[in-house]
Amino acid sequence: MPYPLNQAQDCPGCGHKLTASSEPTPLPFGAPKAGDLTVCLYCAKVLEYYGQGCRLRAWDENWLRLRHEEQAALRQAIAAVVSVTGGRA
Repeated sequence: MPYPLNQAQDCPGCGHKLTASSEPTPLPFGAPKAGDLTVCLYCAKVLEYYGQGCRLRAWDENWLRLRHEEQAALRQAIAAVVSVTGGRA
């Protein structure tokens, strides 16, 4: 299910205007909240929601703070974006 962002935001990785985010599974997690991660569908950059209004910033890429299953899910998301973009990400 896509969730519109409060306002369109530029991806810190590629500059594309991002207007929504989607859930990776059929289970509803709800709208994104501060601390959640997402992957830009244009460049595969890992982004983090932060602050009021869930702004986006480049993630600090501190993989060690993630549980093993979270690391695996994030790697799958990045690989899926790269496969869809034909390696341009």
